[in-house]
Amino acid sequence: MGDAVPAAPGWYDDGSGRRRWWDGLQWTGAFQPQFVAPVTAPTHLAWALSPAYSFGLIAFIPALHAAIKLQRRNLWFWAGGLILGNVIGWMLVATGPDRAVDPEAATTVGQALGTLLIVAMGAAGTVHALRMRGEVFALPLAASPTPAIDPAIVDSLAARKRRAESVALCEKDPALGRDLLIGRPDRTRPYDDGGLVDINHVPEEVLVTHLGLTQEQAHRVVEARDYVEGFSSPADLLGLAGLPPKQYDEIRDRIVVL
Repeated sequence: MGDAVPAAPGWYDDGSGRRRWWDGLQWTGAFQPQFVAPVTAPTHLAWALSPAYSFGLIAFIPALHAAIKLQRRNLWFWAGGLILGNVIGWMLVATGPDRAVDPEAATTVGQALGTLLIVAMGAAGTVHALRMRGEVFALPLAASPTPAIDPAIVDSLAARKRRAESVALCEKDPALGRDLLIGRPDRTRPYDDGGLVDINHVPEEVLVTHLGLTQEQAHRVVEARDYVEGFSSPADLLGLAGLPPKQYDEIRDRIVVL
């Protein structure tokens, strides 16, 4: 995908050829399973041996079929080489290398060389066909199943992304953040901040209902912010309000300071 990142959570190609889950903010460790098509090696033996049992007469047919089916440059080279070898072989069989010097001897040598070349093309075509029959006649790739995604997960990941975007906005332009009432679920506002809580301005009950603090903890937070006339960062909940570090880590992404 290069430098571009998806806008919404979902399965995307992460640039390595595999589909990976994007949670709205970053790549996760979840990859969609890849199914390899079974190779039907024991079948289509007649197709693979056709250059041999035709004594090289149609040595190029399987190679040409493989090139048309798989569309790979090296297969086209193979098919072209076998066709050229067959043409030269039959020309030698028919004319010989130098009929003007000794017509009888030239014809004998030409036929021998042509026959040898045709047989060689038949052997090469057979070996190549045996190697390629699995790919040419492989079953279609099974579609990777896309697991059903719980709408609640999608909503939660989208809210996480909105919170990160809103925090970045507030850091860049605090005045705009205040105008948009970011972090103020106690106020009516049109802007969706993903569920942020501005710990400098919300009342105690919002700290309880939206951050999961106890009533006592919420009261300490309000007392501390009034005492210092506003927190300067979310980490002040640890030093000034005495919030346990584990609890702080659980709610850190929902906090904004304006």
